[in-house]
Parts: sequence; structure tokens; C-alpha cells
Amino acid sequence: FAQVTSITLNQESGEERFEGLNISHAHCQAKVSLYGGQVLSFKPKGHKDVLWLSEQANYQVGKA
Repeated sequence: FAQVTSITLNQESGEERFEGLNISHAHCQAKVSLYGGQVLSFKPKGHKDVLWLSEQANYQVGKA
């Protein structure tokens, strides 16, 4: 495994809350939800996000 540069716990406030990990590595960045462990974002260095989220997604506080 490669060395991870940094990991931070992120909790956003407001109507839509997100608890997750922001992971930074020399070759990529990622966001992982603490609700169910879903990978929400993965960006190789120098590229756009390779994952997408449907506009029909309906997040609810406390729901996985």
C-alpha cells in the first residue's frame, strides 16, 4: 500500500449533513462517507472526479 499524505474527518453543518473522511494522497484525493462506507469522490491527480452522483439521489440525515 502507498503512504497516505493526510486524512481529515469532515462534518458539514446545515440541512444536508455529511460525515466522512477526506483522504489526500500524492496521486489522488477521495471522500468516503462514514454512513455505510461509500466512496463519494475519487479524483486522480490532474483529473476530474471519476465518480458521479445522480441528481435523483435523496440524502436524509441518519439514513445510509
